[in-house]
Amino acid sequence: GKLYVCDTIGKTVHIADLDDRTWSYFSPGNIMAFKKPINLDIDDDGTMYVADSERGQVMLFDSNLVSVGAIGAPREMTPVDVKLFKKQVYIADIKSHSVRIYDRASKALIKSIPVDDSDPVKKLFSPTNIDIDSAGRIYVSDTGGFRVQRYGPDGSYERTYGSHGMQYGQFARNKGVAVDRENRVYVVDAAFHLVQIFSEDGDLLLFFGEQGTERGSLYLPAAVIVDYDHNRYFEKYVDPRFDLDFLILVCSQYGPGGINVYGAIRKKK
Repeated sequence: GKLYVCDTIGKTVHIADLDDRTWSYFSPGNIMAFKKPINLDIDDDGTMYVADSERGQVMLFDSNLVSVGAIGAPREMTPVDVKLFKKQVYIADIKSHSVRIYDRASKALIKSIPVDDSDPVKKLFSPTNIDIDSAGRIYVSDTGGFRVQRYGPDGSYERTYGSHGMQYGQFARNKGVAVDRENRVYVVDAAFHLVQIFSEDGDLLLFFGEQGTERGSLYLPAAVIVDYDHNRYFEKYVDPRFDLDFLILVCSQYGPGGINVYGAIRKKK
């Protein structure tokens, strides 16, 4: 029931409690102070993993927001996104043009993907955002390559979504990526101010969003999250003729609509 948002300019994490309807801020002091927190993920036990690209580390804080260490030495990498899956931590690292995979318990580096970076079709240029589906496949928004790369659980290349261009199904500045339970792939494009949805096989299904400051518009969108767990907070806004299946949260970098909440709906029988 809590929504966490990285504020790179304010060097803080905003925390919106949807139950208590409160908004708070977290900014650690002293040697653990944020420099450029850009993305985060939360463990089942409440531990927060914050990718700080300027510190070059992923910083860890327990459920009481007490520092419990970091992954990586200072400036060892340039982490821009972090995702937790089973017993591992996945970190998008622009510095090494890879996704670094760490053991969650020991914090030791297990391996990096892609396994083969000699082939330009399979490699990563500037990995900025990642997501993982239920089968353990890794989806990487490669902003520098104008595409999304999908790798298997073992790190082997599987397929590409999108390409460079201005047509439907293409990207100019792709950022956030998310996968739903049907393996549809949601990709934010900050240049076009929209989200495109692809099938598992890479076909463009539809897109939504447009640039603006009006309700529902996007302004330099950066992240997208598919959420099945918090429908109860937003069902009251849905037309009574429809049921809410899941939520799609899109974070914009500018404008009054910092976080837009969209609903995937279906007509009631």
